[in-house]
Amino acid sequence: MKKILIAGIAVAAFFGAPALAAPPAGSMFDWSGFYFGGDGGYGWGTSKGTGATAALAPNSGPPYDFDANGGFGGGFLGAQKQWASSSLASRRIGKAQA
Repeated sequence: MKKILIAGIAVAAFFGAPALAAPPAGSMFDWSGFYFGGDGGYGWGTSKGTGATAALAPNSGPPYDFDANGGFGGGFLGAQKQWASSSLASRRIGKAQA
């Protein structure tokens, strides 16, 4: 537990620290443009147990045993426009299916 607390404090100190140098006047990159992509994956698992028929009678229902396996996938496309070094607008649409 102490390791998690120390790690959290370190992350907060790192991201909360002020920048040491001023950012350049102009942006080196222009993030304007269109993009598209896809995502996907697969998951698996098993569930076994006994169902409850009432809140006061746990483990009194019928037993169950099933596998939960399957894939998912999706895609997205979007566009963004950068006007200045700190102004960026973006719009994205996507669809996912399991």
